[in-house]
Amino acid sequence: MKISLVAGAMIAAVVLTACGPSDAPDKAQAQGQAPAGQPAPPPVPEKTLLEQAREQAKLAADKAAGYAETAVEKGRAAAESAVARGKEFAEDARPQLDAAREAMAEKARETAHLAREKGAAVAQTAGDMADAAVDKARELIAQAEDYIAQNKPELARKVVNKLNLLKDVMPAAIQVQIDKLNALIGGGDAATAPAVPAEPGPVSAPVSAPR
Repeated sequence: MKISLVAGAMIAAVVLTACGPSDAPDKAQAQGQAPAGQPAPPPVPEKTLLEQAREQAKLAADKAAGYAETAVEKGRAAAESAVARGKEFAEDARPQLDAAREAMAEKARETAHLAREKGAAVAQTAGDMADAAVDKARELIAQAEDYIAQNKPELARKVVNKLNLLKDVMPAAIQVQIDKLNALIGGGDAATAPAVPAEPGPVSAPVSAPR
C-alpha cells in the first residue's frame, strides 16, 4: 500500500515537470487581467470624439501649412525667374536703346545745324535786300534832287512818293533826306503839293506913254 502511494507521487512529479510552469498568469496579463495574487492594472481610456477631431484638425493644419510653404516657395522662384528674365531682356535691349538714342541725338544735331544755316541764309538774304533797298532809295533821292534842280516839281513829287513808301524801313540818315525832300516840294501828294517856284526871269523896263 505504501509502495503504491510512493509510485503515484513520483508519477505526478514527472508529469508536472514535463508540462513546465503554467502560462495562466501570462494569458491573464494579455487579457488585461492581473494574475492571481496581483492588483489589476488601470483600464486604458478610449479617445473621445473631441480629441479625435483635434487630431484631425492638427493633421489638416499641418498639411495646409505644407501646401502654403510650397506655394510660397514656388511664387518666390517664379518672381526670381521673372526678374532674371527682365534683366536679361534689359541687357539685350540696351544696345538697341543706346543706338536709337544716339540716332535721335545725331538727327537733332543735324536739324539744328540746318536751322542755323537756313537762318544765316535768310539773314544774309534780308541783309542783301535791305542793302538793295537803301541803294534804290539813294538813287531815288538823287533823281528827286535832279528834278527839283530842273524845276520839275511833278516829277520830283512822284519820286518822293516812292521814297515815302520806303521811309519806314530805311536807316535814319535816309529818312532825314526823305523828310528834306518833302519839305522842299511842300509835302503831301503831287496833286495837292504846291509847285516849286520858278526862277525869276529878267525884269523889262516899263513902257512910257506917248506924249
